[in-house]
Amino acid sequence: MQIDIEANSTIGEKSFFDGRFLVKGSMRIDGKFEGNILLVDQLQIGPNARVRTEIKATSVVVEGVVIGNIARSEEHTSELQSH
Repeated sequence: MQIDIEANSTIGEKSFFDGRFLVKGSMRIDGKFEGNILLVDQLQIGPNARVRTEIKATSVVVEGVVIGNIARSEEHTSELQSH
């Protein structure tokens, strides 16, 4: 089952990101992501994705592998602006 979101930012299937990522809007991960925190409004993790981080998001769709905690956040726009 695939649920598509219109992503502002994408980490492609052959891409790797290591670090802290703050996104205003939506994001799709099809590759690998490792970091301290991923703060995003809407997140879709594709079937081939591997993610190792703490996630804060208003909505998350996970089809791949996530190692870490996922916290649902009603509003974190102010957190994005304060960083």
